Amino acid sequence: MLDVGCAAGFICRGFCDSGWSGSGVEPNATMARFGRENSGVDIAASTSGLRRDRRYDLVTMIQVLPTSSIRAEASGRRPRLQTGRPHARRRPGTRVEFL
Repeated sequence: MLDVGCAAGFICRGFCDSGWSGSGVEPNATMARFGRENSGVDIAASTSGLRRDRRYDLVTMIQVLPTSSIRAEASGRRPRLQTGRPHARRRPGTRVEFL
């Protein structure tokens, strides 16, 4: 599983403790380092730190879109995505690209 915006990796750690193989990505480098050192989860500080050849059965983005919308609104920009609506539906086995 991949937890996008994983903070210190606590949710990912819970999945790993339940038998999943997991990693995370957290754009706050300080939080990513703290998570790696304290939770034992493999946390990249940016999507460029993720392996492009790895596939994930589950990708979580807990509190990522609401935070993005709040930041966009505060900066005067319109958010590209609106929460509460299905914007992309992926079938099992489809590939997610990080740009």
